[in-house]
Amino acid sequence: MASSREESIYWLDKINHFKPFFRASYHNRFIRSINKNYEYLTKYFEYDFLNTNTNIIENMIKQLNRKLKNLDGFKSEKNFADFMNIWFTGYHEKYEN
Repeated sequence: MASSREESIYWLDKINHFKPFFRASYHNRFIRSINKNYEYLTKYFEYDFLNTNTNIIENMIKQLNRKLKNLDGFKSEKNFADFMNIWFTGYHEKYEN
């Protein structure tokens, strides 16, 4: 976690500079993801009220994985999208009340 946008840009440039030395496909996917999502990853510099703690997200993923483990799968993309919509709506309402 960089302390300023300038520091984050410095590290982003450094990662991109050494990109040719990372030859594994998962390295390239990771670096591509950082470049693609850089604005989202650094929004907390613009909005100081944003939480930089990932505990809530990690908890949500753990609960979702437990639920999906019990399901056989989805017959269509629409079924999957509907399930995710219901899941996140319910999760959001649970913590707003």
